[in-house]
This record gives sequence, structure tokens and C-alpha cells, in this order.
Amino acid sequence: MKVAYISAKEDPEHSGVYKKIRGQIQGLKDSGIDVELIENKGIKRWKKALPFSTRSYDWGKIDIPNDTNVIYIRYQLSDFPFVRALKRWKRKYHNIPIILEIPMYPYINELKEISNGITLFRDRFYSRYIHKYVDRIVTFTSHEEILGVKTIQMVNGIEVDNVKPKKPLKKRDQINIIAVALVNFSHGYDRLIEGMKEYYNVNKGKKNVVFHLVGEGSALPKLKKMVIDDGLEKHVIFYGFKSGEELDQLYDQADIGIDVLGGHRKGDFWFGTLKSREYLSKGLPFITEYEVPDNLKPIQKYILKVPDDESPVDIKEVIRFYERIAEEDPTKDMRDFAKGYCDVSVVMKPLIDHLKGVVL
Repeated sequence: MKVAYISAKEDPEHSGVYKKIRGQIQGLKDSGIDVELIENKGIKRWKKALPFSTRSYDWGKIDIPNDTNVIYIRYQLSDFPFVRALKRWKRKYHNIPIILEIPMYPYINELKEISNGITLFRDRFYSRYIHKYVDRIVTFTSHEEILGVKTIQMVNGIEVDNVKPKKPLKKRDQINIIAVALVNFSHGYDRLIEGMKEYYNVNKGKKNVVFHLVGEGSALPKLKKMVIDDGLEKHVIFYGFKSGEELDQLYDQADIGIDVLGGHRKGDFWFGTLKSREYLSKGLPFITEYEVPDNLKPIQKYILKVPDDESPVDIKEVIRFYERIAEEDPTKDMRDFAKGYCDVSVVMKPLIDHLKGVVL
């Protein structure tokens, strides 16, 4: 069996998505499935403004290999050229299933944040036609149907063995909290900064809590302004983009990670971010606003659930969480759990079972 895997070109240095795609492809290959990655490159900037042009990608130049058995597409929003390409492939390869992965759903609120009105209109209009050409949609939510298409439900996965475990730390006076992301409004890091403002400026907190924010992104200017306005420069440190050994060193000094704190802003209440998988694989306890699934009970004590609303994060609660786990070394327990829960060898099984059922 051969899968043509179509995705936007991702930067391996800057993108967690690149790691996910690499992991998915490896998971398919480990199951005996041949995969050819087809990178969909962007078009020139001026073309994006044309009313019936593509949003970013030149779908018309994609050639599907003749020996393909499955077309797998990582969704990049809908527009006329995309739907036209689906129609063309369905006619030419009518016996070949087309599977569309929608990495995040619903995505409308995030789309409003990062895109212009034309892009939003295009996606709303043209996504209505997807059900005519797509056989299944891969989702990382509990939705059984999306855009009129039945789903294959999966969870986000990661290559656990490719994540370097963090070094254990002993209990100390300073608590180091880390977040690593391409920062946007849905990460909700402003909630943590608001909580630190209350802790230091209102409640006169004594414990030294430091937030280390690694990465760039659209929400960063607002967060930096908050820190200056609130006088938190000693307690919130911005590093910009880091990778490789530099990033591993920052992780090694961290006591707690931050998952998503603003998923509710885009209607996302489903536990399963790539970042949470990285924390599990690192062996780093973390904070999330998502409801922790029952199947995470073996390591649930290493996860602090905060309200999924706009309330500031309670830093006193964070300190109590830290003190409960500070004498333990969670690395082995969390990492062993990750291998059975979110390693690509595990999470790809629903997709692989479906492919083998419809192709073989």
C-alpha cells in the first residue's frame, strides 16, 4: 500500500507540526505502509489577494504518483483551487480513498484571529463541498462527523524516543515554569501573567515563581507590555526562539510546564495538544485548562487542572501543586506512560486499521 501524504512545507527548526508529520509518516512506515511526502509550497504574496485565488498553496501543481493507493491531506483551509483539486483527483482516481486530516476543530475562532475576512469567507463557502470528494476526516476530537464526513478519531502523537528526558531537580526556593510555543491568543499565557500580578502586587507573595516563555508569535507584544505595566520583569523572562541543546537546557531547569490556558477562546475543550505530549515525554509536570481524561489517571498527580475560563491562574495553587510533587522524580513514570499513550506507534492504529480495511 502506498500513501501520498500532502502537507504544507514546514520548517523543521521552528515547527512542532514538522515533528508531528515526521512521526505520523514513521508510524505508517513501521506498519509496512509506503509513504511519499508531497510538500505543498506557497504561492507568491500578491496572488493571495485575488478573490478566487488560493489562500496560500498551488494545488494545481500537485502530481499524485500513479501507484498511490490512498491520498492523505493535512488540511490548510478550503478555497476554490483546493476543492477543484479534490474533484480532479476523485475523478481520476475514483477508487482511491481521500482522507483529510483537520488538526484542530472547531477552528473558526482561531481563524478569525490569524486571517483576514477574505480567507474566512473562502473557507466557509468552499468547505461545504468537501463531503463530495473526501471519504474520511481524521480528527483529534470526539466528533463523529465533520463537514458532513465521517471521522477517524485519533489523539495527537509524538515520537517519544526522540524527545530527550529532562534532568530531575530537587526541591528549591525558586519555582521555574516554562512554556514553549508559537504564541497566540489561544495559549492563554496572559492568564498566568495576571495570576502573577495578583500574587506579587496584591497578595505580596513571598515564594519566587519565575515564568520562562520561549518562542515568538502574534501574542508576544501584548504579553511583554503586560509584564512591564505590572512590574514583573524579574519574574517573567522572554527568550525568543530556542531549539536543540539551548532548549533542552531550559527544560532541564524547569519544574512545571504550561499547556494551553486559552483553548476555550476558540471553543476547544479537548485534551490533546502536541505540547502536552512533549511534556509527558520529557517527564515534566504541567498545568492545563483541559479536563484530564480518565485514562491519564496513572500520572494524573503530575497534571494541575485550572478553570477553562478567563480567571487568572492561582499562583498559590501552583505552589501547592509544586510542593506536592517536588520530592518525587516523575520522569520515568511520565515517560513510560507516554510510550503507551501517545507514541506514534500507538496513536496511528485507528488510521492504519482503516487504511488496511479499505485498501487491502
